[in-house]
Amino acid sequence: MNKVVYINIFFCILVILSSCKKNKNKYLIDNTLPESDIPYASYVDTFSVLLKTERIDSIRIYNDGFKYLGSNQDPVFGRTDVELFTHFSLPNNITNVAFPSDVVVDSAKIILVFTENFVGDTTTPLHYQTYLLTESMDATQTYYSNKTFQYNPIPLSDIVTKPVKFNGFKVIQIPVYKGFAQSIISNSQYLVDNTTFQATYKGFYITTKNSALNPSNKQGALMKVDLSNNVSGFYVYYHTGNPPALKESKVYQFSFNNSATVRTNHIIYDYASGSNVYLYNQLNGNANSAAQNVFVKGLNGTRVFVDFPFLKNLNTLLNYSINRAEFEIKVDDSYSSSIGLYNPPVAMSLLALDSAGNEIFTIDQYNSSYSFVSYDGQYNSTTKSYRFNISRYLQHVLTGKIKHYGMVLVATDPNVTLTARKDFFASRVILGGYNHSTLKPKLKLSITSIP
Repeated sequence: MNKVVYINIFFCILVILSSCKKNKNKYLIDNTLPESDIPYASYVDTFSVLLKTERIDSIRIYNDGFKYLGSNQDPVFGRTDVELFTHFSLPNNITNVAFPSDVVVDSAKIILVFTENFVGDTTTPLHYQTYLLTESMDATQTYYSNKTFQYNPIPLSDIVTKPVKFNGFKVIQIPVYKGFAQSIISNSQYLVDNTTFQATYKGFYITTKNSALNPSNKQGALMKVDLSNNVSGFYVYYHTGNPPALKESKVYQFSFNNSATVRTNHIIYDYASGSNVYLYNQLNGNANSAAQNVFVKGLNGTRVFVDFPFLKNLNTLLNYSINRAEFEIKVDDSYSSSIGLYNPPVAMSLLALDSAGNEIFTIDQYNSSYSFVSYDGQYNSTTKSYRFNISRYLQHVLTGKIKHYGMVLVATDPNVTLTARKDFFASRVILGGYNHSTLKPKLKLSITSIP
C-alpha cells in the first residue's frame, strides 16, 4: 500500500477513536486492567448489526420427566401443537402382579401433574385424545422433536378439559376407556415384569392437535408437565367382591417414571397459521422484514441470526485489543397480549456458528463461571433487554484465532450445562430489528488501538 495512503487511513481511524465516548466499564476482559491503566481506550456503539429470524427444524428431546403438552394459537407466532409419547409401567419395577379373578374396573384415567409453567391461556379447554402405541420406544435411543411413532387409530380417550386440582396439585386428568384398563389387569401373564409389560403395552400417544383455537379469545396453552412426580400416572379404579354391597374401593397406579421409560415430545409449529407479517416474511426469505422486528421462540420455534459486518474489514486496517464487547438487544413489548400470558424467556444464549453452521459456545460463555466478568444472557425486566459479553470471542476473531461465521440468539439457558436443552423453554419474545427507530440492537465496544 502507498505510504501516504496508509498514513491517511491510520490518521482517520485515530480521529474517530479519539472522538468516541469514554469507556465507563469498571472492569475489562482479556489482558484485564483497570480503565485508568489502558491508554487510548475508547468506547464505540455505532457499529451496524444485521439480524434475521430463522426457523429451527428440530431439537433434541431429553428423556426426563419434564415434558410439554398442549396447543397454542399465538397471535404473533402462529400455532404450535406439542404431543406427548410416554411409556407407562409397573410401579417401582415390581414383578408378578396379579389381581383377583373377580376384579371389575370402575374407571381409569391418566393424570399428569401440571407444573404451572406454561405459554398461552390455560383457561381454554383443550381436546385431549389418547392412543395406544404399536411401535416400540427405546430408552437407549435419542429422539428429536420431529419423531412420531405408530399407534392404534382407535382412541382410548377423547375429552375436552382443562387443568383441575387433585391431591394438592394442579393436574391434567384424561379419562381412559375402562375396557382397556380391564384388559390390562385381567391378563396377569403380561404383568410379570416391566420388560414383558412394555413389550405388550408400548406406551401412550396423547395429543391436543384437534383443539379448536383462535387468537382472539381461545388461544390455548403449551403446558409443562412433570411425569416423574409421584402423583402422575395411569390410575385404574376397581372393585372386587360379590354381591355389590361387598365391593371394595381400590386403585392401582401405573407409573410414568422408571429406568426403562421413554418420554418424548413431537412438536408441530405452523407459522403460516396466523403469524405476524414480519415473522412470516422472514421465514419465507424476506430479510428486509427484520428491520422492524425479529422473533425468538423456544421449543422448536425460531432463532435470530446475528452478524457484525465490521468484522470483515476492521482488522485489515489496524490491530485492536478488545477490552470489553457487549451485545445488547431490546424487547418490543408493544405486542403484549391481554389474553394469553407470553413472558419473555428468563434467559437466552448468543451462540457462535462454525463453518458447517453448527451452534457452538463462545469462549466467553464457556468460561463465564470461571471469570469475574459474566457472560450474562439473563432478561433484565428493568431495561427490557438481554445483554451478552462476547469480548474474548471478538478478540479471537480480530486476531485470527477463529473465523466469524455469524451468531444465533436462541431461547435456551446460558449455563453451558443446560444450553443444549432447547426443549426446556417454551416462551417467546419479540425484539427490536436492526433498523427499529427506538429499539435498535447495539454492539458496544471498549477498544484500544495498537499501532
